[in-house]
Amino acid sequence: VVDKCGDAIPIYRIEKRMRRAGIPLSRSTMNDLLLRAAGLLDPLYDVALGELRIDPHLQADETTFRMQGQRARVFVWAFLSPHYTLYIFSPSRSGETPKTLLGDTTGSLVCDGHSGYNVVTDVDCRTRGGCWCHARRKIFEALPTAPSARAALDIIIDLFLVEREAEDLGIVGTPAHLALRRDKSASALNKLLVWMKDTRPLYEPSSAMGKAIGYIVNQWARLTAFMDDPCMPIHNNASESALRIIAMARKSSLFFGNSEAARRLVILYSLVATCEKNGVNPEVYIRDVLTRLPNWPEHRIGDLLPHRWKERFGTGFATETNSEANSEAGSEAGSDVPTAATAPDDGGLPMDIAQNEHATAAECDVVAPTAAPPSPSGSMHGHDTTPRMHEAGAALTRRPGGAGAPAAAGIATAPRRAAHTAEPQSPSCPPTGAALPSRADPRVRSRSRCPPRRSRVAGVTAARSPPTRRCGSLRL
Repeated sequence: VVDKCGDAIPIYRIEKRMRRAGIPLSRSTMNDLLLRAAGLLDPLYDVALGELRIDPHLQADETTFRMQGQRARVFVWAFLSPHYTLYIFSPSRSGETPKTLLGDTTGSLVCDGHSGYNVVTDVDCRTRGGCWCHARRKIFEALPTAPSARAALDIIIDLFLVEREAEDLGIVGTPAHLALRRDKSASALNKLLVWMKDTRPLYEPSSAMGKAIGYIVNQWARLTAFMDDPCMPIHNNASESALRIIAMARKSSLFFGNSEAARRLVILYSLVATCEKNGVNPEVYIRDVLTRLPNWPEHRIGDLLPHRWKERFGTGFATETNSEANSEAGSEAGSDVPTAATAPDDGGLPMDIAQNEHATAAECDVVAPTAAPPSPSGSMHGHDTTPRMHEAGAALTRRPGGAGAPAAAGIATAPRRAAHTAEPQSPSCPPTGAALPSRADPRVRSRSRCPPRRSRVAGVTAARSPPTRRCGSLRL
């Protein structure tokens, strides 16, 4: 579901990847599984639509798609609220879809200049907000033939800078945000009006600049509606970004098979996009919800919507789950119990690194010396079975096994390992409690490469180069 509706990977590519992983799953089977999953999630989608339609602040946009077996294009509509990103399939671009969803509701609706939204914005239902990104794009497209458009672009940038300032101050959607707009955005709008009044007579109405100015003049009431509502955005980029996954699917999957398949697929697209909007892992969410829905009470379906599921179960991402589990385990067991973050007896090293260090050291029985030979009388006894490590260029030391025993030179040992980090001993290591053979025992073999022979030349210690063989005039 997530590969198809979250990453826009077509079914035939998923089939190839499954085959490479050793899972022979055909396309028809995966198609059936997608449709069955959408059927199970249909009640959840209906509840989300019901909550979205009564939200006071919405954004909307639409895009085309292909239908198999017909030349006429079909459409996918996107409707956004603070908690939802929902898609609706429709065979046409008429105003029937907005009317069915948003009829007899109040609030605001930010959209482009498409006339299909007039049925819910021009009949005393919702206040319609315009998109300044659309207005700016039309002026930018006229820039090659009208250099004076640069002044208008600079004025429109001031509107976006005001919104950025509100974000930096953390006052978005508050009365302070509205006061900031009326203070700074109002002056920018007045400058733009003066510029259009002076520039419009200089260009033909059919020119690119004439069309751009005409669009702004016709949409002026909608473009300035944000001056009365701090929760209304000045652009519709969010809904256009939500349709990007539909555009990618249009290129990779090409078409919908039929109307029923399209209706079910937009259910999956909606839930995956809503999970991403709320910072929820869609794979974990859909897997969990599909197992709960068959036995879930019908009057509590809304509790499984992504933003409420997140409040109860978290985001579903592995990093958050691990950190929460480690913190809970540490708080319940107390400060003496180590967490997965560090091992206290290994100098603060991460647990996996410390274990690797001990495991590497445990593979070496005796290390070849680089200075004086070790004492033949030294041997480890008792329960100290910690490994010995080689330190090049320095005399090796040995930690005794018993308490109070004198130290012997020639053998280096790693720090004593804590009991809670002990691992199964390597087959090459002697059992616990057995005496290790001394250095003089001929059965002991070194597993490390002997250090290079060294010669003192002009007071500097340097390694001797290996001997060469001569073959004619060549040195090998």
